[in-house]
Amino acid sequence: MENLLTKSDFLVAQECPTKLYYKKLGMPTSDEGNEFRNMLAESGYAVGKMAQLYFPEGILAGSDTNTEAAIEATKALLESENVTLFEATVKHGAMLVRIDILQKVGNALKIIEVKSKSFSSSEFNIAEAKGNTYFGSKWSAELHDVAFQKLVLASAYPESIIETWLMLPDTDKITKMEGLASMFELQEAINGTGKTDYIFNFTGDEEELRKESLLSTVRIDKFITPAMAAEAYNFEQAVVANNKIQVPISAKCNNCNYTVTNANFPKSGYEQCWGNLAYREPHILKLSYLGNLNTEKKGKLIDRLIKEGKVLQTDIPEAELQKMKIRRPWFQAYRKEEFFETDAFNKITSTLKYPLYFVDFETTNMVIPPHAGMRPYQDVGFQWSCHTIKEKGAPIIHDEWINTKAANPNLEFLTSLKNCIGNSGTVLTWSNHESKTINKLVQQLDPTTHEDLIQWAETLKKESARILDMREFATSNYHHPLMGGRTSIKVTLPAVLAAMDTKKIENMLSPQKLYGTDEIGQVINPYNLLPDITIGNKALNVSDGTGAIKAYKEMIYGEYKNDTAKSEAVKKSLLNYCHLDTLAMVIIWKHWCDLAGFEFNVN
Repeated sequence: MENLLTKSDFLVAQECPTKLYYKKLGMPTSDEGNEFRNMLAESGYAVGKMAQLYFPEGILAGSDTNTEAAIEATKALLESENVTLFEATVKHGAMLVRIDILQKVGNALKIIEVKSKSFSSSEFNIAEAKGNTYFGSKWSAELHDVAFQKLVLASAYPESIIETWLMLPDTDKITKMEGLASMFELQEAINGTGKTDYIFNFTGDEEELRKESLLSTVRIDKFITPAMAAEAYNFEQAVVANNKIQVPISAKCNNCNYTVTNANFPKSGYEQCWGNLAYREPHILKLSYLGNLNTEKKGKLIDRLIKEGKVLQTDIPEAELQKMKIRRPWFQAYRKEEFFETDAFNKITSTLKYPLYFVDFETTNMVIPPHAGMRPYQDVGFQWSCHTIKEKGAPIIHDEWINTKAANPNLEFLTSLKNCIGNSGTVLTWSNHESKTINKLVQQLDPTTHEDLIQWAETLKKESARILDMREFATSNYHHPLMGGRTSIKVTLPAVLAAMDTKKIENMLSPQKLYGTDEIGQVINPYNLLPDITIGNKALNVSDGTGAIKAYKEMIYGEYKNDTAKSEAVKKSLLNYCHLDTLAMVIIWKHWCDLAGFEFNVN
């Protein structure tokens, strides 16, 4: 089989040329089985299907199973004076591209690259009017992608005029179609390479979809430079010769995804690059906020230490970590026992006002708007959980809400939450996600009819005295060695459970059947006791936000929408998951109160 440099190969090599060698060998990556990446892939396929529907004259020219046949088919079709092709396959030398949409009009060839990344046409127009660049560093991967396609196409058809365009979901566009997301039905199929392909069938009115034009096309010729694809020739030579381009190890390796092994590759790519330095613990690459210590101003401190073979977190001078505004790296490297800043906790508890509301949301922002009146990537609040303590020593009351209807839930979400937490008392959250969500959702409301909700939302902004972000407190004032450099609730809860009195834990978790111990008597992480949901042939873990979002979509818009029993099972699992998040907050708060000697009786 011929060694080829594909578009995906080129983009991997742009990140790290050494990864190109590992990719062509077929080495495993930590991305495989990653639910978040799978969800992004599904979004991309859905947008790709929508884009194709905008060109009813388009002809599918590509094939994943027979590259040579796809190349020849593309050549033949491009002999027409005017033609629109999907998945046009073009090869020059050992470089190969599949172009999402390729239009030929006479001697002009128009590359239209379809991406699911959000785009604002109004912000683009403002930037253009001011002479600013909308497509800045955040668009680097997309621009390099198109630059490589242009290089190969121009090399294969040197007499043609090449135009480059991006086609993107426009967050300024509003759909009038109710249930648009559910009109894209997903099918999974194994392609000729043994990988899963996502195929979307559209069941709605294609002409109506085209009229709405939720995807915008923007010409990007002036943003594409020859330098963006200049390294393609070096990468091509490396692929053909099967050579590894060895990049010096550095702080950038903390983002490496070639960190896993399998039967064919017992040593990961990361281990191959780092040698014996890969096994030192606690490793410097695992330090949180690593980039803050590797700036030019810091003299590339981390890279210098790595070059000297110093790869322990404690190889970083403690004084350097103590100077950082963010304290977690210092905790992580030098605090080997539980740490709690009592004075800081007493300061925030002095501002508390009962009732205390421990609140968590589940939200989604789908690229294809699910309801009429919505834009691409506009937020939907589909679930909340709240544990309430009305006064000192009072029993915990739990309230919850979840949407189960195929209709825009945002007004009911806000109204039900307002009825629960009212206008007084302290709202405790884990991050500012809840505050941001409330204020995003009220922006969708008509101010003439929902003035009360909009005013209520004002009291719940991040800077409001009514909101207390527990994660923000943990970042600077609480540490347990089991947390490492992380502060997510799913990391903090197990650490707190390891430090708490077992009987207290059992009393709080047992009613929800979330208490258990392992063979050595340690409390099992309650998130690991949440049951999976089976969707199709896959078990979906709802103990993280991505799994919850996917489960919700299946319940409302997917294959479970017409199956009452399965929808009820998904609903129950989602309620259990969100309930645990707010219960976890209560447990953590209880532990902090115990450490501070602050009265907090939980019944």
